[in-house]
Amino acid sequence: MTLDTTTEPIDGDGTQTPDDREERVLFTTGPSARPAGVKLAVAVVVGLLVEAYLFTHPTLLGSREATRIGVYLVSLVALLVVARLVVRVYLLTRYRYTITDEVLRWEYSLFYRARSRELPLSQLRGHEASRGRVQSALGFGTVRFLTGGTNRSLGFLEFEHVADPEGVREVVRRQIGEE
Repeated sequence: MTLDTTTEPIDGDGTQTPDDREERVLFTTGPSARPAGVKLAVAVVVGLLVEAYLFTHPTLLGSREATRIGVYLVSLVALLVVARLVVRVYLLTRYRYTITDEVLRWEYSLFYRARSRELPLSQLRGHEASRGRVQSALGFGTVRFLTGGTNRSLGFLEFEHVADPEGVREVVRRQIGEE
């Protein structure tokens, strides 16, 4: 966890306007690409093993021609899965998660396009941490935050593949006064 202080702009006369306020950054991190990288490696290995098995058993699917078509189909599917996971790994490097005194913020930038989503801590209704199999094996997790909206609505925010999901929840709990 990092503790940082940033300030909003000050007017030309050196005073802060009522809209300008100090915003303390309590926690900032990005997701790890390692869980997606492990899935990528597994996809490559499984694809190569299936292709190798088909090559070593040329009449497995009835004829040599049918087996060759099977190898092509396996190669195509493996290539699509690998391409999807490579894009996923790259996109994860472009995310940034921040917790300040007042908001939870998810930021994303890619090729001159930027998106940001904020949830005011005052409107936070619930939060949960979860870990998939790969995340558990690597020590990562996902933290989801919810306001009064429904799942995936504007009131939903997810910090995916964070190194310390319980630490993220502790920072939020302290900020909203649950402890």
